[in-house]
Amino acid sequence: MRENRCAPDTTPFRGRSWLGSLLFLSALLGCYSVPRGRHAVDQVEIVGNATVPSREIEERIATAPSSRFFGIWQGVVFEYSYYDRFVVQRDIARIERVYRAKGFYDAKVSAGRVVHTTDGHVRVEFLVDEGEPVLLEPVRLTGLDSLPFKLQAAATQSMSLTAGKRFNEDEYEQAKGALLSTLTNQGYAWAELHGHVEVNLVTRRATVVFDVTPGPRFKIRNVVILGDEGKIPEAPVRRALHIDPGDDFSTDDIEAGRQALLDLGVFSDVEITWGPGRGKQGTAPPVNDKGEPVIDVTVQVTPSLLRTLRLGGGGEIDVIRTDIHGNVGWEDRNFFGGLRKFSIGVKPGVVLFPTVLPTLHAPNRLLPEERSRADLRQPGFIEARTNGLLRGEFNIYPVLLRPINEQVILGYREARGSTGVDRNFFTGHLYTSLLGNVQANYPFTYHGPFDKTLGSVMLRYLDLETDLNFRDNATHPHKGIWLGNNFQVAGFGGDIKDLKEQPDLRIYVPISRTVTFAVRTSVGFLFPLNYGQALEGQQTSDPEGFTRDVQLLYFRAFFSGGPNSNRGYPFRGIGPHGAAPFFSPTLSANQVLTQECNRFSPTYDPTVCAVPLGGLSLWESSVELRFPIIGDLTGAVFADASDVSRQKTTLRMNYPHLSTGGGLRYDTPVGPVRFDVGYRVPGMQKIGGELDPKVDGDPGTILGAPIAISIGVGQVF
Repeated sequence: MRENRCAPDTTPFRGRSWLGSLLFLSALLGCYSVPRGRHAVDQVEIVGNATVPSREIEERIATAPSSRFFGIWQGVVFEYSYYDRFVVQRDIARIERVYRAKGFYDAKVSAGRVVHTTDGHVRVEFLVDEGEPVLLEPVRLTGLDSLPFKLQAAATQSMSLTAGKRFNEDEYEQAKGALLSTLTNQGYAWAELHGHVEVNLVTRRATVVFDVTPGPRFKIRNVVILGDEGKIPEAPVRRALHIDPGDDFSTDDIEAGRQALLDLGVFSDVEITWGPGRGKQGTAPPVNDKGEPVIDVTVQVTPSLLRTLRLGGGGEIDVIRTDIHGNVGWEDRNFFGGLRKFSIGVKPGVVLFPTVLPTLHAPNRLLPEERSRADLRQPGFIEARTNGLLRGEFNIYPVLLRPINEQVILGYREARGSTGVDRNFFTGHLYTSLLGNVQANYPFTYHGPFDKTLGSVMLRYLDLETDLNFRDNATHPHKGIWLGNNFQVAGFGGDIKDLKEQPDLRIYVPISRTVTFAVRTSVGFLFPLNYGQALEGQQTSDPEGFTRDVQLLYFRAFFSGGPNSNRGYPFRGIGPHGAAPFFSPTLSANQVLTQECNRFSPTYDPTVCAVPLGGLSLWESSVELRFPIIGDLTGAVFADASDVSRQKTTLRMNYPHLSTGGGLRYDTPVGPVRFDVGYRVPGMQKIGGELDPKVDGDPGTILGAPIAISIGVGQVF
């Protein structure tokens, strides 16, 4: 008899939620039956594995549970995995091999049970008897006597094999690689390493023996670059490579040079080799006129396109704004020679106002906006691997906040300029940049009267950024860690003086080969030196100064909420809220503060009295589980929490603003396009109380639910 595990429930839809109906339809469309004579695997269990995680074992065997759509509904959309006793027998040998590699030479595995769960479905259990592990004896190392004492010590310390620890094949191979790398980094290009392991099964002891033949210590004789066919100027390539005849041979220097060439952006691939090898010319290496052994380095490059034209467009819709825009860009990676990189991009667009989610009212105003940027990067500035940077921007944009103000639509014309340097260290793992920035903003209104107390804002600041990157992939990180920090000092002329600091930590943990658990946490601290009084309260003897203060906070304060932050809130939805008199310019600032925005006033208007002001202290934290669905479509479930405080160095953990939700990502050539829905968890916005919308803002609802919808490009973190 064949079974249909997804037979539809014929209970009427009446009283069910729309979500239940959607799940019903999904299951109905995606179900099929287990063929007669076959058994679908519902679950695979590893029993008795105290040392090796089940996940690691399951990745090495062929027997696997049936796939689950979104990790929940078995049998929907995807094929079942079927039980095969011959495959199970081979899996037993695979598991025992995994244990041998971990030092358990006596490990025995049996398929203890194949349990029939329902008709046509089984659960497979592998029973493991790990036995006693094999422990390491002290490593025996030979062949280093001819080397300098310091190098002998460095070679010995490079190995991570410690007597008394359990033997592990992966650690053994890593120790071999580390020892050989230590020698080649010090010029011993012909170094050879032979290792073997002597295992005594009676005493359960393993002795690792490494026999090293270092060979001569080399200097570099020639550096030959092949593959560019005259398309790429050679001088800046050699400068970035920074490996010259007469230098000591070092594989670390070679890898750093390879990464530096890739960083130029003009090569799709770089491969560096050296020779002659030991077997090609016997044991006698070539020598220079000083009698020193020398070796040649060959750099094989694959040039990429030097010029790129970009044409495109797109749109955005959320609870704050709806827009459509174009995108035009040009990039030249050999601008006037010297491998200078010049790029320019223009993004014209129009905001359809006040069309937003969820109302989708027809637009009654079109708000033109524009963002343009030009960058010039000079490689080999000051020294071989430091880049000189020059950047300019001109932007026109509306200031759109929630709640939406239809009476006064404020906008800014913005000009920015930056100059400085950046550099990669440690083969690209550490990135640093130091930029001097000048920014000028000129307010205007798209609609409504303009508050004459609003003036232009001039900002000059230094920006130091450092990023430590040990991720396996920048676009789709699966494992690793990223630690960044941004430090700014403003006050070199202009209207703003402050210090601003924000470190950011991201960790990626593989749950399986395709599932990733990601964590992000960040804090930020702002120390204003000539503004910030508006956050202390709305009672002031200088209303015009209050207006100016609110304006300066807009450009420098911390905000939270939105597609790259807390996804249960709209953009800038988390943080102190208060009065912004320039949204009601027909009244004096004093009238706005003392009358209209009095909390008990019958004329209280949140579009003027409860707008985001920003804060001086920020914390944000997110966890996300990322998993494949089908093809280029992946999914994620997440939890975000954050808060912004009015006070300096004050992190309010009793205001978690917790939101949970899920989303979809679809891979495109410019990165994954994502769609997220975040739900604000009741009772977890403020511990022990409720948020005050007049102080903390009102994030609004969609279809009556406390949710926010966000669309973006690239991973959130």
